[in-house]
This record gives sequence, structure tokens and C-alpha cells, in this order.
Amino acid sequence: MSSFIASRRTMTYAAIGAAILGLAMFGQAPDDSNAAAAHRGSAYNRSQRGASTLNPNAAAFLTRLAHRTADSKTADALFATHSWYVAPPPPPPPPPPPPAVVAAPTAPPLPFAFLGSYAAGGDQVTYFLSRGDRIYDVKKGDAIDADYTLVEADGANLIFTYKPLNSRQSLAIGGT
Repeated sequence: MSSFIASRRTMTYAAIGAAILGLAMFGQAPDDSNAAAAHRGSAYNRSQRGASTLNPNAAAFLTRLAHRTADSKTADALFATHSWYVAPPPPPPPPPPPPAVVAAPTAPPLPFAFLGSYAAGGDQVTYFLSRGDRIYDVKKGDAIDADYTLVEADGANLIFTYKPLNSRQSLAIGGT
């Protein structure tokens, strides 16, 4: 209840203050009655009486307001358009690629082509191979170009060892 009374009292004081301010600004200025009568009778006052009913204080206040200047930089921005669009955040960077799996090195394909074989009366078999425009005659245990060694020959394949990796490779010879 006391807050209601306090707010009502505040509103009453505000109304009284506004009335005093309005009377001070727009009320009649105190004049000398003779000067006022002389002023009311002049031709100037008769022509202007309907045009303005403001007292000199209010007229001075309005004149000060009329001659205010605004900063031209901010005057253009008063009614400027404004976009409320907010760009979405950029997508996250892609994850780093997985570490490269280093595969175990492998031997290149055999560069030889089988041409044929020859065995002279109980001697060890000689195999004829070609590589590009070269022809090799090799026996079991022979090295070819310091990269390959003929290890063994079974009925259908020649088995080579690729020396840099010590891996075995086979070449089909189409035998029995």
C-alpha cells in the first residue's frame, strides 16, 4: 500500500512540475499595463495577432531549436538501410589425411621372355631368355645383369631371385 501512495505522490509532483514549466515557457510575460495597452493598439500587433500567440520565451526557445545544425556525416546514416543478415561461419577445415602407409617394396615384373631350352647329352639344361633385343643363355645358378639369379627350374617354371630385395619370382616355360 505504501508503494502505491509513493508512486501516486511522485506522479502528482511530476504533474505540478510540468504545469509550472509549461506556464513559464508559454504563459504571458509580465508587462507594464500601459505598455501592453499601447502595444495592443498598434497596427503591427493587429496584423500579427492571429499568426502568433507565443510569449517571447517560447519564441526564443523555438528559434534556438530551428537554428540547430546536424553533422552531415550522421544525418545520412539516420535512415540508412541495415541488413540483419549474418553470414554463416565458414565450414571447418577438412581433417588431415591419414598418414601414408608405406607398402613394403616389391620386385618389378620379370623382364624376361622364355625362348626355349637345350640339353646336350646329359649336360645341365641351358635356357634361352630374351630381354628387349638381348638374348641370354643361362643355367641353374647363373646371374643375369647383377639383378637376377636363376635359382632352379621345375617342370613348368623357372624360379629367379631378385637380388636387391632377395625375393623370388617365377617365369612360366610351359613344360611338363
